[in-house]
Amino acid sequence: MRLIHLDSGAVGEKLVYELRDAGGRVLLGAGAVLTERHIEALRRRGFLSIPVNDPFASDILPPEPVRYQVRERASAVVTERFAQATRGGLPVTPMVRQVVEEILDDLLRNPSLACNLLTIQSAESFLFVHSVNVCIYALVISTALGLDRVDRKHLGVGAMLHDIGMVFFAELLAKPGPLTEQEAAAMRDHTTEGFELVRRQAEVDLRSAHVALQHHERLDGSGYPRGLQGRAIHPWAQVVAIAEVFDTVVSGRPYLPARPAHLAVQELRRMAETHGADPFLVQYFCERIAEYPNGTVLELGSGEIAVVVQQRTGDQAHPRIRVLADAGLRLVPQGERDLDARAPATTPAQVLGDYPEEMLAQLGGDPG
Repeated sequence: MRLIHLDSGAVGEKLVYELRDAGGRVLLGAGAVLTERHIEALRRRGFLSIPVNDPFASDILPPEPVRYQVRERASAVVTERFAQATRGGLPVTPMVRQVVEEILDDLLRNPSLACNLLTIQSAESFLFVHSVNVCIYALVISTALGLDRVDRKHLGVGAMLHDIGMVFFAELLAKPGPLTEQEAAAMRDHTTEGFELVRRQAEVDLRSAHVALQHHERLDGSGYPRGLQGRAIHPWAQVVAIAEVFDTVVSGRPYLPARPAHLAVQELRRMAETHGADPFLVQYFCERIAEYPNGTVLELGSGEIAVVVQQRTGDQAHPRIRVLADAGLRLVPQGERDLDARAPATTPAQVLGDYPEEMLAQLGGDPG
């Protein structure tokens, strides 16, 4: 399986997972073969990439530390609660706590899986998918704090609702281009608006509300809304800040293309080096994130084309790969090996969005 850009080259591709709109309605079922009409309809809804069958490695599926069905259910819950907040309601219900419980249960069942999430989102759903992803990543990092299950659930609720204040800035959020300085300043108020929304509900731990307030604070004092430094920032907010940066990089925004996971890891390490984020928490998270997730297509330093097939426990930067084509893009008998940092020719020169056309042309027949 691989994610591909939603363009004319996607005609004839076969979906691996069903696609839903922000309201949870199925748009296309798993196994559907894409037509030009499908692609046009999905693009109108703001889908940028889709999961399709891999013609060279159909046996590769991304590990699911949290089941896709659970994430879909969580996204639907977040969508409904955010909509309730825009109508003046309060954002937390037993449904939110229940879905955080399900996420935590899945993570506890699969503690050794590299926690990269297959992100399938449209322009209308990216805020809700982002909220769920951040919750999952934050719960992964929370183990480093030594929290018990009750506190991990409270942190998860705060992470799930960290961007609830964005409901008051829907127009700015959907803007296709970069924000002006005035717009960016206004958008920063989502932290205080979210804090006020969450803290008004008596059944919510106040620490969860502080996650919404402080998740854009930075240890060096460069963050907002209050420019807090060091220990003045709640540890839960520090956790969510790391999770939020990672998912923003790998998932993108309407005006910002998604970037590969290894670049998100580099961004987090830079934050740690410049005292924007806690180095221990960043290192803990990076050890549990696949820099090159399963299904990633790589051009190696040798010019060969390979696909990532398996992660190596304790060494997320050097997964197992399957070499598919030589430097001339001619298909070769498939062989597997580990990425080796000591041999530049066998390390990634770049991450490719899809297989080169020259390779696909050699398949012949039906690649699905």
